[in-house]
Amino acid sequence: MPVMKYINKMLRINTLVKLRATGSPRELAGKLGISERRVYEYINNMKELGAPIAFSYYHNSYIYYVNGELVMSFATDQIEKNEARDISAGGWESVFENHYTEYIMNY
Repeated sequence: MPVMKYINKMLRINTLVKLRATGSPRELAGKLGISERRVYEYINNMKELGAPIAFSYYHNSYIYYVNGELVMSFATDQIEKNEARDISAGGWESVFENHYTEYIMNY
């Protein structure tokens, strides 16, 4: 699955969880256009990332039981000018700056 598609599904799940509007795993699968099995995979991946997520029978929804935020990010380290030149076989004059992109999912 392409990364952006995966991240967008995670963001959608996160929004529904914050709203306590996921419904059952089967209903969530229908909302997302994926299989119920895939829902469980997403939820398990969120748990592996440290999200305090559980299904609430009272709310008939997945919920976050602790406040916080789930962060997905990519960071690059600065490289030396001669390293950049080696990477591009001598034709690359620019040096990577520190870049940081993140997807923050509040819960």
